[in-house]
Amino acid sequence: MIKPLSSFSVRRNLCLAFSLCSLWIVGCGDGKPVEEGPTVATYRDYSLSLQEVQFHLPDSLASEDSLKLAQKYIQSWVRSKAVQEAAQRAMPDLEKRIRYRMKDYESSLIEHEYALYLLEQEQTALQVSEQEIASYYENNSGKFLARADYYQFFYLKTELSGQYKVTNLMRSSEISDITELRTWGEENAVEYKLDSTYREVGELERISDGYYFGDIKRASRGTVYPYAHNEELEDGEITYYDFFKLINVIETGELLPLEMCRERIRQLIRNQRKQSIIDRRFNELANQAQAGGQVQLNE
Repeated sequence: MIKPLSSFSVRRNLCLAFSLCSLWIVGCGDGKPVEEGPTVATYRDYSLSLQEVQFHLPDSLASEDSLKLAQKYIQSWVRSKAVQEAAQRAMPDLEKRIRYRMKDYESSLIEHEYALYLLEQEQTALQVSEQEIASYYENNSGKFLARADYYQFFYLKTELSGQYKVTNLMRSSEISDITELRTWGEENAVEYKLDSTYREVGELERISDGYYFGDIKRASRGTVYPYAHNEELEDGEITYYDFFKLINVIETGELLPLEMCRERIRQLIRNQRKQSIIDRRFNELANQAQAGGQVQLNE
């Protein structure tokens, strides 16, 4: 028999249960087994305790919000029990199937937690050196071919016109000039890219507004192209002055530079090392159990 769960009865049960909870918690420190505590709902022979409801409530909620969420959880619990009952009637072997799956799931969870524990003890072994990364890159170059075109370029956008200094500094390949240009960009640019990273074609298309020298993807490498474009803002139109220099292009199918692959390689090596640590320890435990006579295989 299902006990009716009207909004009033749920609220009354919860309020009573929360009131009793402080008395119940006080009795938990005497070394005796912790009981489930007050019951807030029942479904046939099943009961839902206050402890279980509290487990699913965030600590930061206000009292009224906690009560609403608790009521929602109780209704969900009742519906779940009704569905389970119907499912077991319709599929007599369901309980056995679920039991086997739960055993497998529990075993997987235990193994997963133990694997994480093992890896925490092996942090030094999981470190990957630059030499290892370079060696992996050289020996597996076929894994690092570009699947699209990538562009290396400098770009700067400013509201200040007549910036011939920017053109001269961007044209230079001297480290001191590039450093000075970055400093200028930090102080005066609306946007800038003055590093050695590669970007996909969409980034070039985004900054090509106002570029009148043809296809920006086919710009002459090493040449600085100054151009301008207008943008509509809330308080009117504004003119921006752009500076662009194409440095290099990696075409589809070409080998990607190491700097684009470094973190991916590091993660690949770490993952291989993690799996090796876990497999080695798990196999050791299985072999020890067999050698110690703890395993019996019946033909």
